[in-house]
Amino acid sequence: MNCCILIKTPARHWANRLIQCSAANVMKSFRAVLLPVLFVQTVENGQMALEVFQASDPGYYDAILMDIQMPVMNGYDATSAIRGLERSDAQIIPIVAMTADAFAADVIKARSAGMNDHIAKPIDINRLLEVLQNCLM
Repeated sequence: MNCCILIKTPARHWANRLIQCSAANVMKSFRAVLLPVLFVQTVENGQMALEVFQASDPGYYDAILMDIQMPVMNGYDATSAIRGLERSDAQIIPIVAMTADAFAADVIKARSAGMNDHIAKPIDINRLLEVLQNCLM
C-alpha cells in the first residue's frame, strides 16, 4: 500500500544510540532503539500528508517519508506544496522519497521537487536507518 509517513521523535538522543548498533543486529536494534521513541502517523495520499502537516504546529514533525505514487496527490506535488507553505519548518523538514523508481533520473526528480533524499523500494532497512539518522541528527 502506498502512503506517506510523518515522523515525530520525542527525543533526538536515539541517533547516538543507533550508531552503536552492528549491521548484524540492525533489525533488532531498529525495533529496540527506534520504535519506542518514534511517533509515526500514516496517511493515505499526498493531499492528506499536506493537510496533516499544515494542521500541525511548526516543528511538530521531524521528518516525512513520502511515497511518490499515491492517489489524489502524488509525492512530488505534496512535497512541492509543503515546501511552498508559509511556515517556519516548511523549507527545512526532511522529506524522503520512497519509490520503486530507482534510476538516477528519479533521484534527481525527487531532489528537484524539494526532497532531501531518496529510498528505493523494496526498502533496505540499513539504508532507511542511514537516511533517518542523517535527517534527524
